[in-house]
Amino acid sequence: MLSDTQNTIPESDEDALANLAASLCSAALASAYAPTSDPTITADSVDHKSKSEKYETRSRAQRKIYTDHVGIKEGQVVPATARGDIEINYPDGTERLTHKKK
Repeated sequence: MLSDTQNTIPESDEDALANLAASLCSAALASAYAPTSDPTITADSVDHKSKSEKYETRSRAQRKIYTDHVGIKEGQVVPATARGDIEINYPDGTERLTHKKK
């Protein structure tokens, strides 16, 4: 968790996480430049296809830094897990719909 007051990301993982975030931004930029069409006047043209390819390449490189750090091999699907405490009682003391108190 990362907020203005709390950071639970281990310091050793911060760069990898920053690269994951950067890869998502680069992928978004690649997508933004991809649908543009070539103008009919080529004198003032910017090569948008090249920009899209550059951002896509950058996105893949940034994601690779992240996956290498966390140990995910290319094409590997890793199961997601989460762990936490479930609040057993409602704060106002009301009963649950199922598994009521005895």
